[in-house]
Amino acid sequence: PTANGRGSARRRSGYDPLNDPRVPAWVPRELWAEWVQHRRELGKRLTSIAVARQCKDMERWRELYGIEAALDSIRTSVRNGWQGLFEPKINGRNGKPKPNIFERAQEMMAILDADEGGEEWEGSQKPMLPKG
Repeated sequence: PTANGRGSARRRSGYDPLNDPRVPAWVPRELWAEWVQHRRELGKRLTSIAVARQCKDMERWRELYGIEAALDSIRTSVRNGWQGLFEPKINGRNGKPKPNIFERAQEMMAILDADEGGEEWEGSQKPMLPKG
């Protein structure tokens, strides 16, 4: 109790993120418990609003990328000491494969070829593309 006898100086809400019914059933309880503990150790308690948003995000990521990718967002955040959950990166990007340099060169050539009404390129003015 504090000096005035009214209990602890810091009030705690009755909210328990570990037992929030909005956490998807496909999220292993042990993994969620690890996330909740990680946030506690960072001194960043999970609020009801934060859990609601995280659950919504994880459901969307599960639909887009699959369960394992959605679960990896939790694992990655804990491993890296992050405060939040982030969209899974697939092939280094959010769901978009890294472009192949030769495919990109072909795209650039198609753009240049499609420029029928534009100016003519003279000698060294034409953009240089990687040789494939």
